[in-house]
Amino acid sequence: MLSIIDETVRAVVMDDVKRVLVLGTPFILQNKLYQNKLSRAGVKVEVPTKTDQKRLFEVILSVLNYGPTQKSQDELLSIINAYKRGVDGVILGCTELPLALRNVRMEIRTFDTLQILADAVYNYSIS
Repeated sequence: MLSIIDETVRAVVMDDVKRVLVLGTPFILQNKLYQNKLSRAGVKVEVPTKTDQKRLFEVILSVLNYGPTQKSQDELLSIINAYKRGVDGVILGCTELPLALRNVRMEIRTFDTLQILADAVYNYSIS
């Protein structure tokens, strides 16, 4: 069975990322859904502060309710930029986050978890 978390961890490890920022809903972050498996795979994990988690959730809700806007994009980029000096990559662990960054050329490696899972499903289906 395919797991979005396992496939994302695999992608991070395959890209030789040593320290990654995990972004997602409060549930994802508080339950350490990505953090535990990444740590076991030897990847150091950063998560936003509680204040930034609240800002992140506001971005997620904004994109969910109103679609991606310049404001949601700017807020998400602000959060990422606050951590990017200490990480090699960013996990976009919520389906709304890649939408907010649509048409943005990122300077840091990003992992769109839904795209990673879609690719894994496709590869599984043709194997």
